Amino acid sequence: MLLRDRGGELSKIAGPKTVFEDSKGPLLRNIEIKTKEKDDTKATISFETNETAKVHYWFVERRIKDKDGNLIDNPDAN
Repeated sequence: MLLRDRGGELSKIAGPKTVFEDSKGPLLRNIEIKTKEKDDTKATISFETNETAKVHYWFVERRIKDKDGNLIDNPDAN
């Protein structure tokens, strides 16, 4: 089954249960991502929304190594 997040985006195939049943995603505005000075592995994320929410996020590398050790574009980074 496909999962649809609150913004309406579809995820990859997942388990047999529905996770979100919202019909309208929250309004997000003033999204800002700033990397920490001299450290591109850390960032500050800020935004405004029209509802109270818990935010979950994770880092996804743009480039990964394939089985031969070559750097390739990460298909999950789009």
